[in-house]
Amino acid sequence: MITTTIAATILGIFAIISGVIVLKHTSNDKWPLSDPRVSGVQEHYDRIQTFLDLVCKSKEPTVIFRLQVACLYFAQGIIEIMKTAAREKHLNISIEQLEETLTKELHWFKLIEKIRIHDFHRFGLIPPNPGTKRFFLGGGLKLIASQGKAMYRIQSTGIKKEETGNSKIEEQRLLISDDDRFYDDETEKYVTIEQILKDFMCEVPAIINKFKSKWLA
Repeated sequence: MITTTIAATILGIFAIISGVIVLKHTSNDKWPLSDPRVSGVQEHYDRIQTFLDLVCKSKEPTVIFRLQVACLYFAQGIIEIMKTAAREKHLNISIEQLEETLTKELHWFKLIEKIRIHDFHRFGLIPPNPGTKRFFLGGGLKLIASQGKAMYRIQSTGIKKEETGNSKIEEQRLLISDDDRFYDDETEKYVTIEQILKDFMCEVPAIINKFKSKWLA
């Protein structure tokens, strides 16, 4: 029997508990056991690989799309565990330094976050329909005209913006898609979820290694 007691006295001391795991060691366990954040990151990575294996076995476009969208959730899970650790000062780099590194070393870092937010909080992503051409713009967009013009032009090749005078364009994490392709602000081009995941799985192992061996305080 394992008993774990976490206590704080009434003398103005209080405990903030995050990520407590109680384990009974057996002969099959590796010791020392992994940090729970490392285990969580690895689990999300393994889930992506499992779902991508299912993608390879499926011939149904709708099923493939749904599996790929699920993979983006696991990819964001890896990112969020790292960002939370940085915010709570469990890493030896700041949240700003972490985000700068992720932006540089993960091609679609910001786009993955944007897609996940829109799918979970705003509209939900619908599988492409082979018989229908669909273009989608979701999110907040304000065009404020003042002694000039504010133009936001969406083209197949990308986005063109024009502001003159005191006019301005205010965007709130816009998500723009053309069938199964999503527009990335950083590269100014459209990309499929398939490509996003392919690049992510090539690039994220190096990030995970840094998280495990360098960044965890």
